[in-house]
Amino acid sequence: MKVKQRSGGSAERAREVSCGIFPRRVAFRPSMPLFTVFTPAYNRAHTLHRVWKSLKAQTLRDFEWLVVDDGSTDNTKELVEQYQREADFPVRYFLEPHRGAWAVHNVSMRESNGDLWLKLDSDDGCLPNALERFKHHWDSIPDSDKHRFAGVTGLCQDQDGQPDEQ
Repeated sequence: MKVKQRSGGSAERAREVSCGIFPRRVAFRPSMPLFTVFTPAYNRAHTLHRVWKSLKAQTLRDFEWLVVDDGSTDNTKELVEQYQREADFPVRYFLEPHRGAWAVHNVSMRESNGDLWLKLDSDDGCLPNALERFKHHWDSIPDSDKHRFAGVTGLCQDQDGQPDEQ
């Protein structure tokens, strides 16, 4: 886990970082979850179970799962509706016309309720304590300094526990 300050960094360094949380400076709402976990989807019903299983196993439960569907023609919608019925955390689903990644990312920013935002692609998973660790590292930054940080990032690993080489 690394804590990164805002600065002009190289594109190469940015590619080394595979996942992270990013603060969303929004007005406080009493029922606001700490995290919004955003998953973009386009005909990804066959992989969404990876994110679903990861989120169900999280030790920190203060999050919502926001799935923004980029016009899927498979059964992504029905699968997410099933997850909504089974979940013990908020699962929100938005079906958009197919416009590409930029559009669904913009929807996620507009619709996110969490104070912190994390993207997990439809074929991603994370360790059960991932959100807890992100919170720990974010909380370690003094409140007076948080405005200088763009987020908290971490390097990902593959299913065998090896660093992801992406």
